[in-house]
Amino acid sequence: MRSIPTRLLAAALAAALIAACGSGGGSSSPRHASLILDFVPNAVHAGIYRALLAGYYRHNGLDLAVEPPGSTSTAIQLVEAGKAQFGLADGIDVSEQVAAGKGIE
Repeated sequence: MRSIPTRLLAAALAAALIAACGSGGGSSSPRHASLILDFVPNAVHAGIYRALLAGYYRHNGLDLAVEPPGSTSTAIQLVEAGKAQFGLADGIDVSEQVAAGKGIE
């Protein structure tokens, strides 16, 4: 049940990252960013890893580091602390953040 929303979130994130970078292919040095996964790497994250292997992020000016989480709520904590630029999060964790009045961007 969780896999479909997670896949959609991963696909949306990948598309947003590529679109946000514009046509940075001519840039001399790519911008570094880190993405914290919502769970250990698995088939749900295939699109992210495929884009890395194909060089899509780097071609668009982004040096993306993909890291597995320490726990399923680690992504939100690291993004909130400014230690990661992006994170995939479970819907329950996101709804808890919203209920606590914390913004999720």
